[in-house]
This record gives sequence, C-alpha cells and structure tokens, in this order.
Amino acid sequence: MRRTLTAACLTACLASTVHAQSRATYRVTFDSTWSEATHPVDFPRNPHFSPLVGATHAEPGLIWQAGELASPGMEVMAETGSTSLLLFEISQMATDGMIGIDIVGGPIRLSPGSVSLTFETSSEFPLLTLVTMIAPSPDWYVGTQGLDLRDDGGWRQNIVFDLWPYDSGTDSGTTYTSPNMDTNPAEPIRQIADEFPFTGTPALGTYTIELLSVECAAELDGDGELTIFDFLEFQNLFDAGDPRADFDGDGSLTIFDFLAYQNAFADGC
Repeated sequence: MRRTLTAACLTACLASTVHAQSRATYRVTFDSTWSEATHPVDFPRNPHFSPLVGATHAEPGLIWQAGELASPGMEVMAETGSTSLLLFEISQMATDGMIGIDIVGGPIRLSPGSVSLTFETSSEFPLLTLVTMIAPSPDWYVGTQGLDLRDDGGWRQNIVFDLWPYDSGTDSGTTYTSPNMDTNPAEPIRQIADEFPFTGTPALGTYTIELLSVECAAELDGDGELTIFDFLEFQNLFDAGDPRADFDGDGSLTIFDFLAYQNAFADGC
C-alpha cells in the first residue's frame, strides 16, 4: 500500500512544479489623496475616512457587490462609519466557513492622510474586501470588492488599487453634508465617479498591498518551489519517524499522512 501511495505521489510531483505559497502575510497602506485641490466641488470641512473594515474570503461578492443591495452592515458603515454591524455580519459568515479572517484598521482623521495594517490569509481565502466611509457624506464609501491576491504564479507581490467612490443606495443625499434622506426602497450599490460632486476628478486615494512573507507546509527542501525533491524529503522524514511528516495532525505516521501531503502539494502548498 505504501509503495502504491509513494508512486502516486511521485507521479503528481513529477507532473508539476509550482511556487510554494499557502499562507501569506500582507501589509495594506491606505493613502488618501482626497482634498480640496483634487476635488474642489462642494468640498466639505473636516474631510476624513472611517476605520477600515473587511475580511478575506473565497466567494466573490460575499460582503458587497456593485449592482446588488447593500446589507444592513454595509448601510450603517456607509452612512455613519460604524463598523460593528458589518463585523457582526462577517462573524456570522465566518461561522459558516465563508470567511478567512476579519480585518479591522484605523481611520484617517484628516484627509489627505495615510493608515496601514497587516493581515494574514491562506490560499483557501484569497479574496480581499476592505471598505471605509467617505466622511462626511450621505452614504458614500471606497473599497475593494473581492480583490484576488493570487494569480497563476501564486501570491501577488505588490498591488496598487485605485479607490473610486461608491454609493450604497440607502440615502438620497446629493452633497457631502446633505441631511438624512433614506432611500425607500433601497437602490443597488453603484460607482459614482461620474456623478456630482466627483465628475471629472481623480480617485480618492489608493490601497497599496505589499506581500511581506509566505509560508508553505509542503515545501520541505527550502528552495522555494514544490518539486519531486520535496516529496523525497517528506519520505525521508516519514521513514525517520520525524513529527514533521505528520501531515494529517493525528499524532502518528500512517498512510493518511502520504495522502495529506499529496493534497497539500496538489494545492500548490
């Protein structure tokens, strides 16, 4: 049985060489360029952004999606800057296995400005959603909607994402300081880069997403790639009774560790 599994694993390893990346740590820097110089029409006093909030996930459009209705948590975030209800919604999705981690960062108390945060995610949850309210505003915000941190080569090294304004569709105000005017019924989320007061203006800022480090359990020979030599190293560890070969985590070395290692290798980590 072990020889059969060994042959199967060798066949899989010989068939592919992939970059070894299963978990990644990133730093996100939100640089706000929103100012009276860049957006002179109706520019408000005390321009700022609410605390960053979001999550990593696997399913596109999970937290918000242009063309769809905003969730209650997204509505409150976009109208008031409060993150509590949106984080509760994210925690409910995490309970259902749909979320990798929730992400919370600081605000920009006066724009232009900058704020950074770090987070860790896995290849199981490669999409990033991160939003913040444009404040003051009726229900406007900027953010990503399921930005993919991976490409064919593995984890992306550096991403600069332009931040354009969106309307959550829950308030009908047309200026930064419009009084509360609930939209009833609510309308779908839409980008408003071509609408007052943003017509003809640049993005409000950027997210710069930098890869800090990667970790891969299946990459055992230390060369940064998954090859047949990693499987041979696994077999050596297994034969030596080394606990690093316990890939199924049950505390003993069995044929199931071969299967677990083959799965890790096939997943690109």
